[in-house]
Amino acid sequence: MTAPLVFMMVEWNDPTGSAAAWSDREEAEECVPDRCKTAGWLVARKEHHIVIASTIGADRETFSDLTAIPHGCVVKSWAIEEPRRERHDQEDRSPEGG
Repeated sequence: MTAPLVFMMVEWNDPTGSAAAWSDREEAEECVPDRCKTAGWLVARKEHHIVIASTIGADRETFSDLTAIPHGCVVKSWAIEEPRRERHDQEDRSPEGG
């Protein structure tokens, strides 16, 4: 059985490279990882990384906007109460549906 999806926030350090062709030592020493926050559903917890999906299908079995984050880059993570579905007067609010 598949584990239930958990909506969470992950704060992590994104390794950064330099686009400059050449840097002197002072510039090179200033290169630091970017601090990021990613919110989404925890799709997988693997040996070396986690996978977060920022978008999921209505079936909760299809995913988009995937981010694989190595465990060593995670600063902290926490579960967030999943946003509740809002009821609308119309079933379909897509441009094609009305």
